[in-house]
Amino acid sequence: MKKILLVENSEALSKNIIYNLQGDGYTVLHTEVLSESYKILAESNISLIIADMGFDADQIIKFTTTISKDSNFKLIPFLMLSDEIKMNSYNGPKSVSKNQF
Repeated sequence: MKKILLVENSEALSKNIIYNLQGDGYTVLHTEVLSESYKILAESNISLIIADMGFDADQIIKFTTTISKDSNFKLIPFLMLSDEIKMNSYNGPKSVSKNQF
């Protein structure tokens, strides 16, 4: 059975993801802390990493960089999730006039 590492600090979202993945036959190992994920990776045969983008940017960069440099983990697919829409991060489509082309 394939194992998925879920690094997510939202309890509600974690429960939903775990429920759905386990329903599809996956084993899900979950942590709310990025630093704990290294131990889980070292101790388990992980097939996919799903991580929340809501962590501190420096932590995410360190985490992804460390994994990508480690020959044991660098080929594991990595999926980043965001469960939050930041206000003012998207202001809708920009209008373009004919003269701009």
